[in-house]
Amino acid sequence: MFVLAGHTSSVTCFLLLGEVLVSGSTDKSLRFWNLKKGECILHLPNSHESSIKCLVDIGDEKFCSGGNDRFLRIWSYQGTLIGVIERQEEENLHCLLAISNKRIVTGSNSSLLHTYNTETMKFISFFTNHRESVRCLVNINEELFASASLDGVIVVWKSDLSPCRTLSYPEKFDSKFYSCSVNDLLVLQEQLALGMASKSSTSTLEIK
Repeated sequence: MFVLAGHTSSVTCFLLLGEVLVSGSTDKSLRFWNLKKGECILHLPNSHESSIKCLVDIGDEKFCSGGNDRFLRIWSYQGTLIGVIERQEEENLHCLLAISNKRIVTGSNSSLLHTYNTETMKFISFFTNHRESVRCLVNINEELFASASLDGVIVVWKSDLSPCRTLSYPEKFDSKFYSCSVNDLLVLQEQLALGMASKSSTSTLEIK
């Protein structure tokens, strides 16, 4: 067992790359950790202009980082900066998801979802069925992914970004008190496990 110490502020996200763990922090840095030795093998200070909030593997030995600045950054597994994508949304990010055809979906304090191409480094489109900020995203399979928001709305999307099914849409909606907020999603076979804000509860919904 190791204690991985090095960040000077809160650690907000992790990404496992084989035997290397990448961590992002509100100190704006990325750190790469050797899990066998418990050592920091690479420190990238000021990787972003503000807090780093999310990391996602995008394949081809690359990953993406995002946070409270206006940029997504594409990195190699070795920590080399490959490219920068300027985000269209001004709001802080909550989540990133890699989907098919070299695309990334972002969820933020906006009710909109945005997609970007990780090869051209360009914005593609935005879409939504949400009323409040999007808090989590998860891949269900190669053809479907799901998003959930602060107001408890959960939507399953097709890879062409069209809505497939709305699993939850609370009719009682108070913009000041979010009793049905969904903060986490996890796929369990043909069910979605939900981390709910109300009473710190967990529940499941059938995907099909």
